[in-house]
Amino acid sequence: MHSKYYEKIQEIFQINSKSAFVNELKNRGFCFSEFQKKKLLFVGINPSYLKHSVNESHSYSVNDAVNNYRKHYGKFQDLVNKTKYENDWTYIDLFFFRETDQNKVYDIIDTDVDFIIQQLNITHEIINEINPEIVVVCNSGASNFFGINNVDSKNNIWLGYDFKFDDNFGVEVVKSINKKSILITQDKEQKVIGTPFLFSSTLTYLDNFNKKRLKWIIERVGNNISKIKEV
Repeated sequence: MHSKYYEKIQEIFQINSKSAFVNELKNRGFCFSEFQKKKLLFVGINPSYLKHSVNESHSYSVNDAVNNYRKHYGKFQDLVNKTKYENDWTYIDLFFFRETDQNKVYDIIDTDVDFIIQQLNITHEIINEINPEIVVVCNSGASNFFGINNVDSKNNIWLGYDFKFDDNFGVEVVKSINKKSILITQDKEQKVIGTPFLFSSTLTYLDNFNKKRLKWIIERVGNNISKIKEV
């Protein structure tokens, strides 16, 4: 399942860019999670690149990351403990390039927007393949790229998911794909339609009160998923 995406991502990273910075990112290699078909999907923005990181492309096990990098991945497990999703969640990043400064994504948009668009299309494919019953986007920067702010400008390239807020459960539900979406597969089946999304900032920066509230919403949505999908 992962191999076909590895090859697609590799293809993107092998193309030379007119942007020196994008070429630097490509030289670092890409990183993506070995996602599984689970009912809850957490989404971040991109993997980091630390000072002494080795330039290489690789995938990683989410389960191993929970045990070995608890500072980041352990927070997802902690959030869903004692819920129906305790053993039924997975994680992906929106982008596959390695960069610690998340604001650099806007430099990429200004210099090689196709690099962003190509990755978003692959991520959309992955979301459809996972076909989760709920998606939790845990990064305020990543939220823009789903279309939640519905802004069409060079600094807000988006997948174009059209959302409708569910007043009963406090979630955004995908109702359609906007005709201005950058997706190249709009004519194919879109399993993401009908899926509830929760948008949050990075879990590391949430205080305990907001974590409890987020967990409460996840539990409530999970226990009423059939009602949400019917609306």
